[in-house]
Amino acid sequence: MRVARILYRMFLFLLNVLVHRPVFVSVLQGNPIGQSGLGLMYMYGKGVTQDYTKAFKYFSMAADQGWVDGQLQLGIMYYSEWIQCSHTRQRNEPDETS
Repeated sequence: MRVARILYRMFLFLLNVLVHRPVFVSVLQGNPIGQSGLGLMYMYGKGVTQDYTKAFKYFSMAADQGWVDGQLQLGIMYYSEWIQCSHTRQRNEPDETS
């Protein structure tokens, strides 16, 4: 029984590596579609441990390249309060840099 459990876990690990490897490669190559996809994986914990900080990182990378899905997912994270804004400026409060 123990051997079967170990073999099953090895199978799941190899399946996970084969399925998700293209996503990781595209992220390393700077592909915004892959970055957004990896952000989704981290946001929902699909194939990786759920981590909102990493999801935010990859969505930001995609959004910085103009990928609309990355921008949308960042908005969802802010709206759902999964990520807190770093500033709390009021709507009519003047920007200090201008």
